[in-house]
Amino acid sequence: ATAAAPPPTVLTPPAVDDRQVFGRLSELSLSLVRLGGGGERPLDEFLSSCCPRLRRLRLRGVRGRHAVRRLALHTLDHLEVLDIDGVDDLEALDVSAPNLRCLNVRSCFRGGGGDVAVTAPGIEAVVWHRSYPEHLAFRSGLARVRRLAGPLKLAAVGRRDLFDAPYTTQLLRSCSLAVGHLDMELVMPDDMALANWLGGGGGACEDLIRHLPELPRVTVLSLNIRWSFASGGGGGIAASLASLLSKTPSLTRLHIRTSPYCFSVFVCSLIVSCRPETCALIFHAHTPRTAKRYSI
Repeated sequence: ATAAAPPPTVLTPPAVDDRQVFGRLSELSLSLVRLGGGGERPLDEFLSSCCPRLRRLRLRGVRGRHAVRRLALHTLDHLEVLDIDGVDDLEALDVSAPNLRCLNVRSCFRGGGGDVAVTAPGIEAVVWHRSYPEHLAFRSGLARVRRLAGPLKLAAVGRRDLFDAPYTTQLLRSCSLAVGHLDMELVMPDDMALANWLGGGGGACEDLIRHLPELPRVTVLSLNIRWSFASGGGGGIAASLASLLSKTPSLTRLHIRTSPYCFSVFVCSLIVSCRPETCALIFHAHTPRTAKRYSI
């Protein structure tokens, strides 16, 4: 395994005419480094030619406008884990890896452009968070995916074509009959947040949860709820949770935590009890002047 951190570390991949090959390297982890130097060789070219037996590749906060602008990984037949987090210069990701089991993409393509295309017939886990490519395609499908995480973000109310909604919906629909473990973040926006999201263009908002598919095989659901007290203390949470939970009839384990926003002082507690027949939720939110209870 190889690791490098922190900045201002600058790494220079071997030149094209350098015949150095890391034939036994199975894991490469680069964190908070800049790839550069001389010809600034593209990272994917270096990996394909010099690291033929790589099984795990992790890139965290890696910079290098030319080196990581495009990652085309077509010859890493042993690759099992691909983890890309906060690589701001990345504009295209094209992966063909027959043994890839886990794909993790976080905080990339935040400018809204770029393309992601993945061919991985054996993929079992996808982690996707705050990443917005123009096109997202899983060419071999996601029929074997058992875990979706990130957490996948979704606003309870909003527009289907904005922010995380199209990606979360696409991923869930692509593996709705296979996924068993789901990790989501449900955002409960207030009027001010909706106005900021929509901007001057306006547009109609709608219930986004109703567009999600049925998830008959989900047995474990981890849910982070972000909500605003500006609208009077989490209004709409009960209805949104009921709608989401109705899509997971096989649920046996439910983990919920809260992350209120736009609020200075808060204390909250959550009590969840799950039985084979049903899930019951009691949510307590306490502010200096109010105490509210929501139950399903």
